Formats: sequence, C-alpha cells, structure tokens
Amino acid sequence: MTSDDRASKPATLDDVRGLGTIPVWHPTKPDAADVLGCSRNLAYRMAERGEIPTIRLGSRVVVPVPALLRMLGEDAVLIADRAETAGQAGSSHDGPRVSLTDERA
Repeated sequence: MTSDDRASKPATLDDVRGLGTIPVWHPTKPDAADVLGCSRNLAYRMAERGEIPTIRLGSRVVVPVPALLRMLGEDAVLIADRAETAGQAGSSHDGPRVSLTDERA
C-alpha cells in the first residue's frame, strides 16, 4: 500500500486479518486507525486509555490483530460463517446443533 493508495483506500479487516500485529497509525501501512475508521489522534488516545488492545515492543506500540478483531466482534462473524459453510457442505457433525438466533420467538 503506497501513500497514494492510503489516500484513496483505507485498510480494511480483510487487509489486516492475516497479520500478527499492526501499528496504531502508520502513513503507508495498514493500521488500527484505518480499521477503526478514526483519526490518528483518536487512535492514539484510545490506545492510551486502553480502549484499543496494545502491546509495547521496545519503543513501538502495536495492536495485536486477533485482539482487535475480537474487540470488533469479528470472531462471532467468522464462527457463524464457518458454521454456515459447514452446513452447506453437508458436514457430518455429531455434536449438538447451536443456533445463533433465538428460535423461541
């Protein structure tokens, strides 16, 4: 991603999903500010307040991508997608069926 790309296309969850960590903000690389859709200043303030999960690596502060995805509720979406895909493939799952919706209504 070049600086021109950043101006036209901010990083998305798909851009960072396979990465271990990302910076809170970076001028040319995918970062937490882009994923959260906020400014650099707000991303750093959120990190200082503990609202974004961070790890200090020497003088650098980075955001662990799995923790960021969990914070955004991405795990639940991935689990639902996997369950739907398994159901379409005719999975022979012997365990109990779990519904993500309330079927009592």
